[in-house]
Amino acid sequence: MKTKLFSALIAVLTLTACDGEYPISERYNCRFAFNTEWHITSKLAQSLNEYNHFVKVSVGKSNEGAYYVLTSDRHGDSEKVNLTANVEEVRPYERGILMGAGAANGALILGRTNFHGYVAWDSQCPNCTTMNGSTRYPLAWTDKDTEVSCANCKRSYSLETGAVIAGNEGSRLLQYGFNYAGPGSWLIIGN
Repeated sequence: MKTKLFSALIAVLTLTACDGEYPISERYNCRFAFNTEWHITSKLAQSLNEYNHFVKVSVGKSNEGAYYVLTSDRHGDSEKVNLTANVEEVRPYERGILMGAGAANGALILGRTNFHGYVAWDSQCPNCTTMNGSTRYPLAWTDKDTEVSCANCKRSYSLETGAVIAGNEGSRLLQYGFNYAGPGSWLIIGN
């Protein structure tokens, strides 16, 4: 019963996160949850309090079977947050880890923009992933805080809007629904 309730909550929150300005990608499944109340000082929670401070987030599982969230910023500073409580560690991931184009091995780029609020982008190049049918095209930060690029196609993308800003024309970044009520609440990303 609790699993169904949590799944329904994620679905409702994801639907309400859509502001209609940009479509939420359904090309790849995405499901991520993180309780900022239990990790208020984490890099992920702190990044959501600042504008244009984006972080790359992935989920892993230790040899002992416990989940963790790995967060890194454009400077290469990273942090591993071990998930410990049953509701935090198991329920969000009991149907599997789905981090967009990379599935269980994928990552998301999360942040708060100046004009569009909170955003969740897939960390894979949307154009190379589509053209080549592979998910091995990770985006990397450029020397600008709000820009990422693909080493394969040489396109650069704005983390503010998701648009291609350099290189050949193409699709914008894959965006996922983002629901976050502020410090001390659950962060839920999905489609």
